[in-house]
Amino acid sequence: MADAVVPVSLALKGEQYANELWRYKNAAGPQQQYFRMGLAAVLWRFPAMHEKCIRAHCAVSSFDIVTTVPSTSGRTTHPLRALVAEMAEVTRGRHRDLLAPTPEAVHLGRAASSRRYASAALRGENVLLIDDTGQPATTRSPQQPR
Repeated sequence: MADAVVPVSLALKGEQYANELWRYKNAAGPQQQYFRMGLAAVLWRFPAMHEKCIRAHCAVSSFDIVTTVPSTSGRTTHPLRALVAEMAEVTRGRHRDLLAPTPEAVHLGRAASSRRYASAALRGENVLLIDDTGQPATTRSPQQPR
């Protein structure tokens, strides 16, 4: 469960930012590169400006690892991974692949399920997870046990 969920932006279907998020994954050639560069700039600036506040909210001194959610749509590599692991300097050195889709993931559709991904073992590291989901995220309330 997440200790905090911080939306970087809201992309409403049919609006410009939703269009850009679709194009960074699905456009071809120079157009795709253009949209990837724009999103990479957001993924560089947002952590550079706000990660300190997120760490304070989560009561951690640092995020040791930055990871992304891999694709379950058949892509071999999710384009978000390239942005976080290679293009955005503020996250590049800390990126690590922690999740891998399970064979069952393709059959789950959009349903939330703990069976969607297999996870690498962690030993107390604090993780910043970056996702470009179009689905609302769910977190536990402060009253729920960990």
